[in-house]
Amino acid sequence: MIAHNPDFQHFPRWLLMLLVFFLIDCLPYSVTAQKSSGSEQPVIEIAFCLDLSGSTNGLIDNFRESIWSVINHVELYKPAQQLRIGIVGFSRPSFGKNSAYVKVLSNLTTNFDRMVADLWKLKPEVEKGDQFVSNALTMTGSGLNWSKSPKTIRIIFLIGNGNVDTGSGDYRTAVNELKEDGFILIPVYCLQSRKSKEIAGWQQIGIISGTTFESIYVDRRIPLAPPIEEQGVLQYLVLQLDKQLVPYTTEGQVQFSRTVTCDNKILTVPAALENRMNYRISDSFLTQTKRWDLVAADIKNPNDLLNYDTAFLNDSLKKLNTTQLFENIQQKRINRDNTLIKIKKLLPQIRQEYFNELVSRQEFETEFILEKVILKSISDVCSKRGIVVK
Repeated sequence: MIAHNPDFQHFPRWLLMLLVFFLIDCLPYSVTAQKSSGSEQPVIEIAFCLDLSGSTNGLIDNFRESIWSVINHVELYKPAQQLRIGIVGFSRPSFGKNSAYVKVLSNLTTNFDRMVADLWKLKPEVEKGDQFVSNALTMTGSGLNWSKSPKTIRIIFLIGNGNVDTGSGDYRTAVNELKEDGFILIPVYCLQSRKSKEIAGWQQIGIISGTTFESIYVDRRIPLAPPIEEQGVLQYLVLQLDKQLVPYTTEGQVQFSRTVTCDNKILTVPAALENRMNYRISDSFLTQTKRWDLVAADIKNPNDLLNYDTAFLNDSLKKLNTTQLFENIQQKRINRDNTLIKIKKLLPQIRQEYFNELVSRQEFETEFILEKVILKSISDVCSKRGIVVK
């Protein structure tokens, strides 16, 4: 134990807590999985390889709005699956010529707020960009922290357009290598106003990988169902929910900022807001907040607060004594739980169950819509693996 180690006795407790938090957050999946051998939860890993050049302007906005729907979709799978998502971007000049304009935007992670908040830092549009598909595929296959377990379902969505023959390698070789390594590669072509001969190369990727070829219109958005009518109420409840978060570490303050960013960015996008809130009220999100939010932490009496470093609380909370702080946290917990109940009434689980059943239908039409293409593809892949997706 650190507390009994003389080498650490002169370190501030807050610094040790921050160090432990950082080490846990950065621990490779392959290491953490070893701890639970024999009872290891099934894992689905999905990497999105996104063409962010001028010809796909708006794709990043569409993706940021759709990702919460994907997370909620997998959340209901049986048996329960651990979902890890990674993002690779390509074709942006800012990503650098030395890397063939390819960049890992997020390693495979369960910290979806961090992933999406970082994506919001990207500009939605650029003037131009060189599209090197083979380099992007190679980076996606070898540059992410993929699980080594043969039981893991590993899916790559290649989403973009342009000529697939450019780059330092042959795209056919890259596709074949991914297939041999057990990856399920799904090419999604971003349609433009005019027909292009380049689409044949994307179709060829689907043929080589043995998967379906999909296509979308970047600016096409039709939700799975009409948004609920109480949008104003839901927006209000989101803001109330954020007020009940009390970060107590430096990393917690950062994570709090990410959560608020993810909430605020889609307040005025009805379908995306509903999907975001479905994630916010999920057990997986609430479990993660225990690491940085005092309201979610296991605090049952004032003495429990002695185990937490309150140096990073805001000034108004710092002025409270232990008993007062405990009562404040208890009240916030009550407010949070009441808000969660109200949101769950607006967004009952049966609604998400309906979405899952809908996209699992053989006759389901994706209508060239990014969200629907992704959901349908994941549903089809996982159902073939014996997972109940509805």
